[in-house]
Amino acid sequence: MSKTKKEFFNATKKQLSNYKQLNTNIIKLKNEIQMLRDNSVGDLTKAISYDSVKTGKTNKTSNMIEDAIVNVSDLITEKEIELYESEIIKSTIDLAIRNLKPIHKQIIELKYIDGLMWQEIVDIVHLEERQLSIRAGQAISSISIALFGKKALIEQEPLFELLDYKLN
Repeated sequence: MSKTKKEFFNATKKQLSNYKQLNTNIIKLKNEIQMLRDNSVGDLTKAISYDSVKTGKTNKTSNMIEDAIVNVSDLITEKEIELYESEIIKSTIDLAIRNLKPIHKQIIELKYIDGLMWQEIVDIVHLEERQLSIRAGQAISSISIALFGKKALIEQEPLFELLDYKLN
């Protein structure tokens, strides 16, 4: 396995191992965005009243409130981007796992998502550890292609370069 392909393989294993945390993070981000929308923006926009706020010649108080609204808005946007990226990764992993053969799917879920040891999986699936490892590798390669595209197929790169050349 080439160095680059191995990097994609290891990155995929890490994504699979962090799958449950990814779900938790998605829920957390949705809650944070909702809280920011419900509490901060509404309260700050109600606070702007140019008639009741005493300001100096520079309107410094109003500017501080406006800056706070912009900061909250920027924070919401950052969290929405992070949420979008997390949801894309999760849906890609979900689709890739759904498209695996049943035995490959079971091995990936047991090993990487549920975090079981190989011996525990041997007892459940009734395959030798070596067979499990080979099938897990095949499944991870397949998921890696779903996550990273043709870059994960680095050993076949000359073929892709040839195709890219003919397309251009």
